[in-house]
Amino acid sequence: MANSSNNIINNVIELPPIPSPLTPSPSVPLHLSGFLAGDIVQVQGGTGDLRFSLQLNLHKTEHHSVKPFSFESARHSVQSSPSSLSYLTPISSHESDGHHDGVANVTSGESRSRGEVVTRLRSGVLSPVKYYGGGSWGVERGRLSYARKSNAKKVRSNADKVFDKMLRRRSFPLRPCNSYAFFLMANWGVVKCSSFGEKSKRLSKKWYKLPYDLKKEFEHMALKDNVRYKRQCMLLRNDAEKEITSGSQAIPE
Repeated sequence: MANSSNNIINNVIELPPIPSPLTPSPSVPLHLSGFLAGDIVQVQGGTGDLRFSLQLNLHKTEHHSVKPFSFESARHSVQSSPSSLSYLTPISSHESDGHHDGVANVTSGESRSRGEVVTRLRSGVLSPVKYYGGGSWGVERGRLSYARKSNAKKVRSNADKVFDKMLRRRSFPLRPCNSYAFFLMANWGVVKCSSFGEKSKRLSKKWYKLPYDLKKEFEHMALKDNVRYKRQCMLLRNDAEKEITSGSQAIPE
């Protein structure tokens, strides 16, 4: 009997030690900030080197009772409907400062203007954007049209000034052309191309590669045209002075 009891004791299976329960990791406080824009809730936060951002889409319901907001319930609702969560690029610390400044500027007033929205720049920073709706533009456009109408009435009431202005515009000599303009007029029909931009590009390259002697000819043409313009202006000025002197002599004393 003694031997059998010793064998039983020797054949006892040794069980591994029961692991001690894991010690919970210390909780780290998170710094959260967010704002509501229309039906979108933008939440950003972080601690230390960790930065994250969430965008929640709100859906209108039939219930009119207001319930206290719970971040835990919002997190569960986001997990249950993944289509309402969109990933946003994490922002760095200096961009986060710029983001907070932009949010402060947007939410500083109690009443926000109707035409104010927030957009995300390429760098990830949220920036307020202001635009003018149809109402304000309609008012400005109405004022502008009213001013134009009033000016038109003044012009129509003084027909003599309008007639003099028309004569002065029609009788004024054409402004001189430069050498490149003469080159374009001479070679525009030579280059065969359906596109106006492509033809202009080819002519500019041709002008750049043009020999100096040929460029000199176009510059000489531009110089002659400038002399023509000055001579016509001088003749026009002399004619105007003659008309003034003849009119003053015709007035009886």
